[in-house]
Amino acid sequence: MKQTITRTLVGAVALAVATTPAAETEVTPHPVPWEFASARYGVTVNGKPVTVFFAAMNLHFASFDFTGQAEVQVTINETDYNRSDGKTYLKPDEFWQGNAVVRPLARGIQPTTDGRKVSFSVTQPGQYSIERPGTGHFEDEVLFLFANPTEKDIPRPDDAKVIWLGAGTHQRTVDLTSGQTLYLAPGAVLYGAINIWDAENVRISGRGTVVYNGPNARNFDSGWMSRPNWHPLTTHNVKHLAVDGVTFVNRARTWSLQFRGTTDSTFDNIKVIASTPENLNCDGMDWYGGGRAVVRDSFFRTADDIFAVHPEQASIALRVDRGGGGHLPGAPHTKTPPTRGEFHGLKVERCIFWPTVANIFRAGWNNQSLTTSDVIIRDCDVIHSRELREKPWMGADWALFTTVIPDGSGVCEHRDYLFEEIRIEHPFALLGVNWPEATLRNFQFKNIQIAGAAGKSLLKANADGMTFDNVRIGDRAAESLDDIHLTIEGDAENLRFSPAEK
Repeated sequence: MKQTITRTLVGAVALAVATTPAAETEVTPHPVPWEFASARYGVTVNGKPVTVFFAAMNLHFASFDFTGQAEVQVTINETDYNRSDGKTYLKPDEFWQGNAVVRPLARGIQPTTDGRKVSFSVTQPGQYSIERPGTGHFEDEVLFLFANPTEKDIPRPDDAKVIWLGAGTHQRTVDLTSGQTLYLAPGAVLYGAINIWDAENVRISGRGTVVYNGPNARNFDSGWMSRPNWHPLTTHNVKHLAVDGVTFVNRARTWSLQFRGTTDSTFDNIKVIASTPENLNCDGMDWYGGGRAVVRDSFFRTADDIFAVHPEQASIALRVDRGGGGHLPGAPHTKTPPTRGEFHGLKVERCIFWPTVANIFRAGWNNQSLTTSDVIIRDCDVIHSRELREKPWMGADWALFTTVIPDGSGVCEHRDYLFEEIRIEHPFALLGVNWPEATLRNFQFKNIQIAGAAGKSLLKANADGMTFDNVRIGDRAAESLDDIHLTIEGDAENLRFSPAEK
């Protein structure tokens, strides 16, 4: 093992008082069809009631548009029904334990808890998680609050290129073609799937919700398959896709948003809630090839990786038994055929992550020769993470960046990655790399804050150029491999630690 490490340490203030008129306050609650409404929580915003949506398993959300300042009050109610997993809800008088928590903590919201009621103010659009102390397990009950900016660019319902779904439940599949827009109005629920094949300039927008509960198996992993109606949203050979404002609820054991050969996409203010009793295989966004995607101001609560990329050919090759517990029933235990491919360009900004299992970003899986580059994840919050393990899965702890190989081979190169201004509210690892034939070039971890302790990072690969710039574990800046618990098994050159300027 070769390692070269260097360390570097990285007039008057004028105060002006300006008076500006206060922004006009306006709140528009989003309705919920009765089939999905929940009585577990009572929510008001500036005195207006906001109906709560029962999403999946133990997760609820309330959604509204607003300007100005939103005064939020949440009341936990008694319910006389069981959850879908057969477990009863906690008693309301015992729920908040006198000290509710609103995440992300970086927003600085200090709620007031009074018995069953929690009160706080919201002054900026975003997504929030209202929790009882100690929340973090995938079965814990949570209310999410989606405080949206005022909706803009609403298409006309009489436009021939628009599929307009109004308030209410629509049990159907939507197949989009070039130039089409799918609009989900506030209160609209598409109970089904969206498919986009061989198209360009497609838009999905609105404040409605897609709820997917498809035929996917519950006892093995088939979510990787690229086929229509197999995920809440599936694309194949699509260019210029825009998705904004929509909430995706994934109740099936399958990847949530899957893109094959898809490029030049933007995702603004989307919310992905994926939850199953198995707590497996519910990724957030997965790409088979493609790239040049932008994700902004969005929320992901997943039961696997938040983002993952693979070669485009892998979506076909993986149909052969993968071994390692993910094979199709009755299939022979053979290795996956080798696949090659590329993924270039992903920018993620101002997002919130809660992976109940697995990682923030995964590059490749099992016998894939994959080249990736130009990935930026900036100004994001990880509000919960999987607990650290005594025996890491595939040799590595869950991490910001991971690439592991269970039973095959593949020569991979991943270059030009930037993880910047990431606030992690629980112990977590930076790297989970267990792929000896992989090479990492020019990786930057800048202004990373990990609460508590660092996870066990692993770099079982080759690396050239890796910077840890103001990576803080608790209240201490990391200055060495030991500080970030990083074990290197491979050739690593040009590793640099740079604490913040004092």
